[in-house]
Amino acid sequence: PFLSSHSHSAWFCRIAAMGLWTAHLIRSSYVWESEIQQQSKYIDTLRQAAAQSQQDLNDGQDADSVLNHVLKNIMADAMGCIELFLKRGKNRADPAFLSKASDILFRGMWWCKLREAILQMVAGRYEGKQEIVDVQDLTQDLVRGREVTLECSSQMVKL
Repeated sequence: PFLSSHSHSAWFCRIAAMGLWTAHLIRSSYVWESEIQQQSKYIDTLRQAAAQSQQDLNDGQDADSVLNHVLKNIMADAMGCIELFLKRGKNRADPAFLSKASDILFRGMWWCKLREAILQMVAGRYEGKQEIVDVQDLTQDLVRGREVTLECSSQMVKL
């Protein structure tokens, strides 16, 4: 009686338990592998977002560097006009110097408004859009505060 009827059921239970345990391990392994793949995708997405964020930061710094250079020159010009006005004293002060300083500062504000366009150009994402402008107004803004004779008629164009 090496094998009894009870031992068959015991062996069967052991084999069935081993099969169930193996099936459970395979299922668990699949679940873990699937979770690891999902987490890897999240990590890749985060890395890409971090790289894009760093690139945007670098582009912003480059654009600000260009703008700062332009604005420093504009501020120096305006400061020179104000100093010339002040050096002449109250009796001989020429208000034209203050007017010119105001015009120069206007150009500085104009450049500040262009910051977003500069940022897009540095990043290679600038997309121009056409709009109708008065050429005379545009050129007056460009030369405001400079010793330039402007001969430009008022004409509406699409730029």
